[in-house]
Amino acid sequence: MKTKEITLKLKFNRHQAAALLAVFFLAWHPAFLGSETLTLTTYYPAPYGGYVSLLTTQQTLLARDSGNVGIRTGAVLPRRPLDVGGEIVATNRITMAQDMGTASRTWHLDNSAGTFRIFDQPNISTVGTERFTINSLGNANHGGNLNMSRNGAAITGTNMSISGLCYWRAMSGSGWSYCAAGENLVSTNFSTWTSEWTCIGRGLANSPTATMCAQGVKTTGVSGSMLCCRIQ
Repeated sequence: MKTKEITLKLKFNRHQAAALLAVFFLAWHPAFLGSETLTLTTYYPAPYGGYVSLLTTQQTLLARDSGNVGIRTGAVLPRRPLDVGGEIVATNRITMAQDMGTASRTWHLDNSAGTFRIFDQPNISTVGTERFTINSLGNANHGGNLNMSRNGAAITGTNMSISGLCYWRAMSGSGWSYCAAGENLVSTNFSTWTSEWTCIGRGLANSPTATMCAQGVKTTGVSGSMLCCRIQ
């Protein structure tokens, strides 16, 4: 009995061979391997679709040229380049830059050993100046000139201006003049004065007129202003 040998030849060009190998490796499931590793190099967000879990280990660019990124915004489209629905946790600090450069001034929110700080830097690479702090006891400090503790406050400096604390209220005519609600009278400043009169003679309580009256040297205020302040 004669045996015939049949030789089957398949001919593929380079593109067809690459496609066939890609299908083979994607469909092949080696049973002896306990895990699989797939390296996918692509321009995110292509391929389009939803990801249950996504891990990146190096530089990652999201919405690089346009568009916004939303985190836990649900079906609502993100309103800004980064829109987060929920709490944000940042270790060390949050930096706010003026632009994408490295030479402009930056502002920072910082948690330093339990103390909340606001400080600025001449640029993102240079040590800055602390402007405002609140420590764990609730004591606040603003630039070293304003210190407010739970028990009081201290303001230091030679050039200070406080508005809305005290007002001059007019007082004139008969009857009483009053400060506004919540204000206390601190001082008075009379602008019109008159001399007091001194009367002698019979007891004024028993007679409608006195024997003699003369204008004295003592003066009393007639009209002026009251300094009313919101001080307790």
